Amino acid sequence: MRTARNHVWLNSFLESFEAEKQIQAFIEVMPQLMIQAPQWTMILHNRILNDSIACQIYQELLHSINEQKQHFLYYLLEESIKNHQKDVVVSHS
Repeated sequence: MRTARNHVWLNSFLESFEAEKQIQAFIEVMPQLMIQAPQWTMILHNRILNDSIACQIYQELLHSINEQKQHFLYYLLEESIKNHQKDVVVSHS
């Protein structure tokens, strides 16, 4: 029960911030978060992908980071977004 309450609290807390700031912070901590909390990382990544506005911001930020200095993880995330978008288009066809 405690985990469920923590999950709800954390999501509410995170969503209280401006989307771009949330996503930027998530990107910055993701390499470490993947090691320490891989399930949380996957949950947050999928929540971003499933929100069209957040997904667009996520893609733009990752693209900008990759243009400045390529990072393998961020490249994979950017490709993941592209694949997700293709899947969404196909499922709506």
